[in-house]
Amino acid sequence: MAAIVKQWLKTELDALVNVQVSIVTHEPDLIVHTWNGVKVNIYLLNQPMKAGRMRRLLHDATIIGTGTVFIVSAHLLPKDNTRVMLDEWLQAVHTLTGERIYGYQLGKDGPELIQVHFEPVNGVNAWEVQYGPSVHIARMRFYRLSTKLRAIKGDWLIADFDNACFWKDNDYRTHREQMVRDRRRSGQTTWQQWSGFETWKNSYNGGINPPGAMKTHLDACYEALGLKSDADREMVKAAFRRLAREVHPDVSDLPKDEAEARFKVLTDAYEYIKAAQNWH
Repeated sequence: MAAIVKQWLKTELDALVNVQVSIVTHEPDLIVHTWNGVKVNIYLLNQPMKAGRMRRLLHDATIIGTGTVFIVSAHLLPKDNTRVMLDEWLQAVHTLTGERIYGYQLGKDGPELIQVHFEPVNGVNAWEVQYGPSVHIARMRFYRLSTKLRAIKGDWLIADFDNACFWKDNDYRTHREQMVRDRRRSGQTTWQQWSGFETWKNSYNGGINPPGAMKTHLDACYEALGLKSDADREMVKAAFRRLAREVHPDVSDLPKDEAEARFKVLTDAYEYIKAAQNWH
């Protein structure tokens, strides 16, 4: 999944007005060069990172004038509307990115960035998890941050995507309070995730689009293999192998350019399905 997210993120970043070029590397995962001479290291974390190592990366980047941003795999993040005790490394990432964590995941329409805020609960050593809308990458922001959090205490050069603090938005807070009251009245144990004004406004007006009303990128990948979206792992593997043998440029009767194009479509679809379904 990380490889797919890297390429998608590179495309998104290269389209920004203030970005000259972004480069996919091994570590960091991406290096972004802006037109004003700033360089930013982006790390995609698919496993917890010790706060000590995080601090060393920040230190090494800051002393050469480079910013840093950490983006966390969604499977490492706690679920929305829960109360949790935060690990030290999650607290560190939350502090470094303006009281939020950027997370990455494969959604139904392709890779996406989410944002998660942890609100301290008064009187107890716990945090309430609040999910905001998906991140629209408008520009890279670069600045110096001073933090007193013991694990990463210091002055660091940081980068982010300059998104508004969704948890301070009045519409969001009003909606969330309403959801809490509804949950308590109904005795439900989970809360609905807020994902933007139109989503929750329409839900109260009965205007939610029916499931499956729009074809997703994942659906299209299954179709490319001649399958329905409920096909299991073995069916997907068998379909890919059968079709790949037919259009592989080394054996196909098709013109080489067409065979290469069709083989790439099949390969991209197969890899995307595996990543989306977490099939290794």
